[in-house]
Amino acid sequence: MNNVITKDNSVEKSSKKDNINISLGKIYLFLLIFSVSLIYFYSVNKDDYLSVLIPYRVLWQIAIIFIGISMLRVKNTAAFSVGFFITSLAVGLTITSTFVYSYNILDNTYTKIVPVFDASVISSDINFISTQAKIKSGEINLFKSDLSSNYDTLISSNYRDENKIENIKLEQNLFPPGFGTYTKNLDIVFPTNIPISFNINANFSDIEFDLSNLKFKSGSIKTNSSTLNMVIKDINLEEDAVLDVNANLSTLNIIVSKDIPITISNSSRLSQNEFIGISENSNDSNFYQNLTQYDSLESELSQKEIKKLIINLSSTLSQVKVTQN
Repeated sequence: MNNVITKDNSVEKSSKKDNINISLGKIYLFLLIFSVSLIYFYSVNKDDYLSVLIPYRVLWQIAIIFIGISMLRVKNTAAFSVGFFITSLAVGLTITSTFVYSYNILDNTYTKIVPVFDASVISSDINFISTQAKIKSGEINLFKSDLSSNYDTLISSNYRDENKIENIKLEQNLFPPGFGTYTKNLDIVFPTNIPISFNINANFSDIEFDLSNLKFKSGSIKTNSSTLNMVIKDINLEEDAVLDVNANLSTLNIIVSKDIPITISNSSRLSQNEFIGISENSNDSNFYQNLTQYDSLESELSQKEIKKLIINLSSTLSQVKVTQN
């Protein structure tokens, strides 16, 4: 009689499971190094294909919290204590940096004034970072900006080219000096007697923008995790003017007066869009316009072409409302 040797498959499977050991701490550390390297690479090369929607100053705190939490699963008492300490410290620093005001930081004020008496056009490039901003127009012969902050200063430059175009650039520092709650308020005034074109990038900011009475030429606005309230009325259009609006994780409220002919091209992804007082094109659901009220004027103007405002709207995971009244 032959002896039959049987294998205990359950024992073999359990031994294989015991050999599988995944360290979440190492995985998080690898993801942290990879993320920081990727952000640094794109930041250095100034590539627009990557948009970081989390403030840089909290990235390291989030990473440390994840690493600490991964160590909490370890049954070893020493490792658990280290993980608990790291997690508690990271949470404490995050709360401190959010709610505690840094009284040791002196208030900074900065005023930028650019005379524009004989300029043909004002071309501005403005970058906001965690800023409460107001942009408006005024009957002045200069471009003016006022920044008040408990830590930050304003980096600015301007030059006039051979075509008498005044090029103005305003930007802010990215990193705060340490832990605490910091404030930045920026007020900008455009003159109403010179054609204006602008390029605005807003990150984690709240912007009130009033284009009233401007000689609007062209504009581009890009928002990341920001709020934008814009009013467009009584603008002087010497030709068709294009306004490009790109919103990511943002809230936009745009009000256009009914006396301005407008067309809107809408390209949105996972966004909530609302258009009030503007007709949807029957042939294209992504195209809106309000030109019917100008049909009677078109015959009176004969060969004169009606100038209109063209808004190219692109949004991702945003809430956008455009009203014409």
